[in-house]
Amino acid sequence: MVARQHGRILGFAYGYTGRRGQWWSDQVAERVPRELAERWLDGHFEFVELAVHPDHQRQGLGGALHDALLDDLPHARALLSTWTEDYPARLLYLNRGWQVLEQELWENASLLGLDLTARA
Repeated sequence: MVARQHGRILGFAYGYTGRRGQWWSDQVAERVPRELAERWLDGHFEFVELAVHPDHQRQGLGGALHDALLDDLPHARALLSTWTEDYPARLLYLNRGWQVLEQELWENASLLGLDLTARA
C-alpha cells in the first residue's frame, strides 16, 4: 500500500505470506515456545514495514495504511516484530488489536500477533 499526494509518496506499508523455511519465520520459530510457533507460523501474513514521512505523521495516515494492507487478506493470522521502546509504532499496533506474543523476541524487539478472523 502506498499513500501519495501530488505524486509524492507520503507513506507505505507492505507484507507477504510467511512460511517455514523463510528467514524471518525460522528465526521466530527458534525463539518462541513450540506451541506458539505451531499455532502462528506458516501461512501467516508477515506485516513487514509501515512508514510515514515525518511531516505527515500523527494525522491518521499510518493507521489507514495499516488497515488497508490487512483488509480482505485470505490469512487467518498476522505477525510482526517491533521495537519494545518504539512507542508510537507499538501503540498503533496495540490500539488496532495486536497482542504481544513474545515480549523479548530478540534484544529490544517483541513479537506481536493479530487474529485476522476476529476482524471480520
